[in-house]
Amino acid sequence: MCQGERPSLVRSRLLAQYGRCSSGYLLWLAECFPRVHWLFCLCTYVAMTRARRTLLLHCFGDEFSYVVADGVKHHYVTNYPAKPKSIMLELGMKDVNLGFFSRCQPEVLRLRSGSPLEVSGDFLLSDGVPVVNFSRSFSEHLKSHYHLFRPFSAEVCFVVYWTNVSTGQEYAVLLCKLELCSI
Repeated sequence: MCQGERPSLVRSRLLAQYGRCSSGYLLWLAECFPRVHWLFCLCTYVAMTRARRTLLLHCFGDEFSYVVADGVKHHYVTNYPAKPKSIMLELGMKDVNLGFFSRCQPEVLRLRSGSPLEVSGDFLLSDGVPVVNFSRSFSEHLKSHYHLFRPFSAEVCFVVYWTNVSTGQEYAVLLCKLELCSI
């Protein structure tokens, strides 16, 4: 298994190929998923029993090379794309702490689309002053991916207005692009 990781599995219906009444399944097994792990066996069994017409298994190894049966095709890919050097995320209203903006309106209103911001923990700073605070769920999501990517830089995308329903006050809110760099 990978260092400190739990086995990961992503299963999704193949809607693009078979339409809304899909009878095909895609089972994606991470490279750190050992064949003898109980979750591997369970998920493979469930996928095989649920798929009516097609079952696509994607894995980073030869876990199924021993399977020989009618209709089974093995395709081996050797040129996997490299891990990206950076990822750009566009933050939405659910990714920022909306209540935080009531405390920094003068600083927020000075910023324009394209203004650079610095990353400091759960905050984005403009000239050393916090202007964006990440929401709790977005912070947890970022921290869960720290072993792969870290926040590097940010810039303002949009300045939008939000009305706090409980107070009736309207506040300017920054929605930003956040660049995550590979470590």
